[in-house]
Amino acid sequence: MYTAPMNNTPYFPVWRPRLAPMGSALVKNVSRLSQLTLSQLETHFRPCLPENLFLKSKKKANSRDRVYTQSLTFWCFLWQSFTPKAPCRSVVKQVQALFILLGLKKVSSDDGVYCKARQRLCPSKLVKGLGASAQAAEARAPKTTFLGGRPVRAVDGAMITLEDTKANQKKYPRVKNGHNDVGFPQMRLVVLFCLTSGAILSRMTGNQHTSESDRKSTRLNSSP
Repeated sequence: MYTAPMNNTPYFPVWRPRLAPMGSALVKNVSRLSQLTLSQLETHFRPCLPENLFLKSKKKANSRDRVYTQSLTFWCFLWQSFTPKAPCRSVVKQVQALFILLGLKKVSSDDGVYCKARQRLCPSKLVKGLGASAQAAEARAPKTTFLGGRPVRAVDGAMITLEDTKANQKKYPRVKNGHNDVGFPQMRLVVLFCLTSGAILSRMTGNQHTSESDRKSTRLNSSP
């Protein structure tokens, strides 16, 4: 995963090229990656992830032979992340084109199958993949002599609206207002990322009643 680089530093403008040496190149690269096909995106990023990250489960979830395996679903999800306005049916079209190219069986146009497969993605494997990709990004980032060559980290927080499910409502209560049945679950998110590469290194989540410094927040460390 990546974060957009800091476009300006209003208080210390001369620090801009030192704090984010990749500069506008990061934005250009993200734009270029958003133009790749599903197959091209996998080819580009596969070396950044462990080879055994999405092995078939021996039982229960993700153990059946499916079109949307964990691996394929992950790459579909990543492709959709680079093209956030693309609906799920666009993802299915990418899969259909890929299967035709490989001479495999015909894939249904039902995007509901992909949506269900995305829900089956194992969170722990996504966290492991995030850590591996962060290491790969930092290894490829330009080296600097700023602050004696020390790595520069940044922290940012946000509030995210979640799917309106009973589980989310219980863990992440809605914002209170005059209409109890109106609104969506809200999750607080604090992210630690590398300012040089833009890679997310770690993150913590909590509900609206939890402050950014609360130790009871759910800590999700992306480091392997």
